[in-house]
Amino acid sequence: MTITATRPAYPALTELASGSPLGHLALTIDLGRPTYHGHTKVTVRPGVVDSEAIELFGYAHCHRLAWAMHQRTGWPFGVVEQDDLPGRWVHVGLLTPTGTFLDIHGLRPVAQVVADIRSEHGLDVRVRAVDTPAELFSIIASSGERTAEEWLAELCPLSAEVIAVFADVLITRAKEAGR
Repeated sequence: MTITATRPAYPALTELASGSPLGHLALTIDLGRPTYHGHTKVTVRPGVVDSEAIELFGYAHCHRLAWAMHQRTGWPFGVVEQDDLPGRWVHVGLLTPTGTFLDIHGLRPVAQVVADIRSEHGLDVRVRAVDTPAELFSIIASSGERTAEEWLAELCPLSAEVIAVFADVLITRAKEAGR
């Protein structure tokens, strides 16, 4: 007989959930800096893509979600940058093997991402493939964001797990869609 101990994929969240599904947890996150819409706090439920999750990962911490998804898949980053200011990034997701864009909104054609940002923000943008985290960090750092080391060090285990749950959910949905 062999006994194999299994560890939960998200130990801090699993402990906090006390046997309930992770999506039932309501976690309020103090962002420090406001999102594009001015929110300084959001309440998310791990893995539940709703307006709060979209606010967090669509308008404040898209780069963290993209990084977590990249770690799991190796897919290149899709950096949305202003046409007239190369390197001035406005959003980050991943480019799937079929060329679609994956972010908190799910899978979208790249042309749709460009159209959505133009419609919502009035910006002319393009999506550039970036292969490595080092390249992504150099773009983020050039816009006044923290260094890669600071950016990674400031994540507590619980925050990292919340991001991981969303990354896993979005990747699973993308793979199920066959894209």
